[in-house]
Amino acid sequence: MGEHDDLEPLPPFERYNIQRTLDYMRKDRGRDVSVFNTRLMMIADTDKADVGHALPAYQALLAAQMLRSGQAQFFVEAAETGYSRLQSMVPLKNRAGVCVGGIVMDYTHIADQLGSKARRTLWLLVGFGLIGFLAIGLLAMLSIRPILAAIATLYGATRALASGKPVRPVNLRSDDELGALSEAFNSMAAKLATTIEALEGEVLARSYAQTALEAANLHLEERVAERTETLQTVNRQLEIELANGQAMSQQLEQLARFDSLTGLPNRAMFQTCLEVATKRALRNNSQTVLMFIDLDRFKSINDSLGHGVGDQILKQSAQRLSGTLRGSDVVSRIGGDEFTVILEDVVDEQAAKDVAANIVEAFAAPFQVEGKELFLSSSIGVAFYPKDSEDAASLMKHADLAMYEAKSAGRGRFALHSQHTAKAAQSRLEIERGLHHAIDRHEFSVVYQMRISATDGLPTGMEALLRWNHPELGLVPPSEFIPAAEHTGQIVEIGEWVLRQACMQHGSWRAEGMDPGIMAVNISGVQFRQADLVQRIQAILVETGMKASELELELTESMLASNPDTAVTVMKDLRQLGIGLAIDDFGTGYSSLSYLKSFPASRIKIDKSFVRDIDINREDAAIASAIVALAQSLNIEVTAEGVETSGQLAHLSELECTDYQGYFFAKPLAPSEVRKSLRLTARAQGRHAA
Repeated sequence: MGEHDDLEPLPPFERYNIQRTLDYMRKDRGRDVSVFNTRLMMIADTDKADVGHALPAYQALLAAQMLRSGQAQFFVEAAETGYSRLQSMVPLKNRAGVCVGGIVMDYTHIADQLGSKARRTLWLLVGFGLIGFLAIGLLAMLSIRPILAAIATLYGATRALASGKPVRPVNLRSDDELGALSEAFNSMAAKLATTIEALEGEVLARSYAQTALEAANLHLEERVAERTETLQTVNRQLEIELANGQAMSQQLEQLARFDSLTGLPNRAMFQTCLEVATKRALRNNSQTVLMFIDLDRFKSINDSLGHGVGDQILKQSAQRLSGTLRGSDVVSRIGGDEFTVILEDVVDEQAAKDVAANIVEAFAAPFQVEGKELFLSSSIGVAFYPKDSEDAASLMKHADLAMYEAKSAGRGRFALHSQHTAKAAQSRLEIERGLHHAIDRHEFSVVYQMRISATDGLPTGMEALLRWNHPELGLVPPSEFIPAAEHTGQIVEIGEWVLRQACMQHGSWRAEGMDPGIMAVNISGVQFRQADLVQRIQAILVETGMKASELELELTESMLASNPDTAVTVMKDLRQLGIGLAIDDFGTGYSSLSYLKSFPASRIKIDKSFVRDIDINREDAAIASAIVALAQSLNIEVTAEGVETSGQLAHLSELECTDYQGYFFAKPLAPSEVRKSLRLTARAQGRHAA
């Protein structure tokens, strides 16, 4: 049928041809055949009476199933005679492969014919089978065996190839299909070997690449771990440095604002607090008090006992000050042994005095340092804002001046600022400034006051006394500039200058043939506490050529009593050189009589305070008499100084002193005047001898 042909409608000519074909099959083959379309209507049939009728119901059901599936259907049809017919239903398709109908054909007679033929054939096959079996056995011996061997060879080679073992080429030496099969197998095996070799090379290369990648990855991980560890170390170091930086910043801030020894605010912090306090006082119309506190004789303790002891005293002083004041008051250490106190909202002057008195009292108790009891006092200067000063700078100056006034008044006390004290303190500051240049500008000079023998009235020696002629202040009394020199420490240089000048002058008089006797030179407490005092004095003696036996050093009793053990050691060293030692101002110090027997002194000088009223005051006379008796019992010479009247001399002559010194005999004289006096004395001695 054509590509688009269909059985409905079917042209008459084609219907005629189909029907003739069915008639032929009926007549020639005896078969019953029907043709139906998609509407399950028979369009041709060997029994022409059924044309145009629908398929029976059971056939219609099978026909519909066939048209859907496109598969042939086989079924058995039961006849009325009781004989069953074998029927087949085959689909008809056009050129497009679309089912357009089907054929129902009876193949019962065909089956019967085939069965009959099969039975005949069976018997023939059985006969021929026996013959064939024998022939096959023979053929197996002749032809099948080589084939089986070839197949076995190919099978073995195939298994070896599948297992990955080396495969030799298969050579069956046959021109048939087996030879072609062996050649194909050999070609396949060669290609497979080449492919396997290439794959193995690629796998090996990939293995190498994988190994290199793993090694690189391991190296990278190691580097990453190393860098991570380094980064962590650096990070920790940065954290430590940051922490140290913060600690250092805090420490620097602490050092910038607070004293490292006492923990009190330092000078910079004090000045800031003072500026704030003065501004607040001005704003609130209140009163602020500034106190300058200086530890009396701290330098002598620091020099003699060491800085460690001095530091402990400073710490304890800071504690005493803090414990005496209110929590709102500011205590500072501005340098050395100097402290300051800022008091705000002070009600009146008496309140400030009470605080100052409490501070003085706080320093009355001894300091316990390294098992020793040390006694110090404090001198306090007090200034008020805004009464005494208009700004913080002048307030500091006035408090400082008042502190110097307290020291001048005897130490261990406080002094309020006043115009008088300010003027006196200003004068002291000028003196201190002038002392720095006095030696270089040749403003100092040395005068000498003779000592006269109590037996024959002749000179026994002289005392070197320092004088200072200031270019602006004029002649400055020693009582004013000596304490200032001791306070600034310049007394060491000045004292050595005086000693050197006295020794040189003594040598000059000796060279002129005169007999000046013993040369007495005062030694200050600051000098005496120098560790190398003995060596310094010995060097000056060598330098000037002065005999040690003609030199006498005058030491004050208070100087020796401050540290008697050290004093005894130094005095013994000086005495071993042959130098004489005189205790000056004897009777004015502390524990004089108890220490006198320990001091290796060669002379005692009765203080002029006892000589002044000796002729009218029985107590002074009794004290002078006791001093002379004590000295004589210890085989020590006695000089009465400050003799100015004949009445004083008359009473002293009864005490059997060794010699006298005072204006009654001679005032302090310049070297030229002393030279004249010595020459007159020499002439008088010559006439007396003649």
